[in-house]
Amino acid sequence: MYREQIARLFERSAFYRRKLSAAGFDSPAAVGGLERIAAVAEREQVDEVMMGVGRHPAWLRWVNPSIAQGVMERTDIPVTVLARGRAGAFERYAVPAGVAGLAALLLAVE
Repeated sequence: MYREQIARLFERSAFYRRKLSAAGFDSPAAVGGLERIAAVAEREQVDEVMMGVGRHPAWLRWVNPSIAQGVMERTDIPVTVLARGRAGAFERYAVPAGVAGLAALLLAVE
């Protein structure tokens, strides 16, 4: 699934094509997937991997997992994920309200 995402980015985005080409990847197959990203980071002994992602709802991330999440699962090197796009109303209001409500419930039980 990750290889398809990389191929899609390479095909549809001139920005990513330029970035990947500048890094020495002339095709999506040359990127090599998550294992390659993690292996290069470990071989080069980087302090941190930085990745950019678009915001997607949780159900979509479940159906189509993010490349950044896959890299995090394959290496012990810290991965910083920079999200672009705006947080939806659910992320901004419902999640914090749910966390606050759960905390209040836990405090009331004690």
